[in-house]
Amino acid sequence: MKKKIVYSLLLIVLIALCLLFYLYGKEHYYQWRYDQNNVNQTITKASQIEEVFATIKTCKYHDIPQNIRDATHSSKTAYKSKLASSTFLKLKRDDLFKKVVRDYRLKDFLSRDQLYAATINSGSIYYTTLDKKVLKKFLALLDELDASGYDSNKIYLRSGHRHPKRNYYIGGASQSRHIYGEAVDIRIGDINGDGTSNYKDKQLVLDLLEHKIIGNTGGIGLYPGTKAVHFDTRGHRARWNTY
Repeated sequence: MKKKIVYSLLLIVLIALCLLFYLYGKEHYYQWRYDQNNVNQTITKASQIEEVFATIKTCKYHDIPQNIRDATHSSKTAYKSKLASSTFLKLKRDDLFKKVVRDYRLKDFLSRDQLYAATINSGSIYYTTLDKKVLKKFLALLDELDASGYDSNKIYLRSGHRHPKRNYYIGGASQSRHIYGEAVDIRIGDINGDGTSNYKDKQLVLDLLEHKIIGNTGGIGLYPGTKAVHFDTRGHRARWNTY
């Protein structure tokens, strides 16, 4: 009887481990496998971002399957007209693991939703409007911090592209630039090395964005009282304080 109980418990543990691998481990395995079989160098130059994008197939809005457009709410009138003029990346599973800004991978700039899970689990195509211009701005910010003697490793990526449905459910602005792949949200850590993350660290980042990185070419979400900052490449100046 005791042996049967032990075997039953071992079987339950094995099933649980298999389930955990299916849900969470496959992505790590596929990433490890990609790194073993491909050159996936740290991206330190804007020209390297261009090179990564050159390896990825693209399409237009109307080439995306209708069920995907509907599932992401991209077919809704509020978004359709602008998305119709956008170029979409057609990401295969291996594309997700390509480094694109320092050691950040393309997957780090995408929404982790059912469509993302389908790409990992079944190899379906993931469509995104992620704009390389905003990635270059992110890289430029990290470079400026390093050049000024600050710790760019204390800048943490929070969000990149969000399709309309995902943006709606997290409470994003109705015409958020994240929908069009033109925005990045970051969290500010202790970049000046004084032992704490505070308004001084954030102000250093905001000053760089204002005067060297974004200026009048895009938007900056200031979000006072938080460690969060938004910046985008909308093409004209915009500033705001609230989420």
